[in-house]
Amino acid sequence: MNLKYVNYFLVDNKRIVKKIYYNSFDKTERFPFWILKSCAKEDTVEFNVIFKDSVIIGIDYIIKYDDVAYLMYLAIDKNNRDKGYGTQILNDLTTKYRNIILSIENPMKKLMIIN
Repeated sequence: MNLKYVNYFLVDNKRIVKKIYYNSFDKTERFPFWILKSCAKEDTVEFNVIFKDSVIIGIDYIIKYDDVAYLMYLAIDKNNRDKGYGTQILNDLTTKYRNIILSIENPMKKLMIIN
């Protein structure tokens, strides 16, 4: 599976990117989008739009320091989930970066709070 990673600022349809971001993360889990865009101008930040062929399937937002990458956001468009894209993206990241930091919430804990 070949995925293409394109810098956010080089993508034409930024509306889709913003929609994926807002649909994927609860308000309490996300920064205002303008902050992401502003910080993405720094050399230590990668804000990628992920394509499968010519279709936007997701985004990642990575903060880099030396040989460490912190994956702050990874989101797959809701219409493209459960197709192995998230796994492929994580595999690609482990090839690109020596050390990756992830912060993953427990989905079962979230379900227990709702009940």
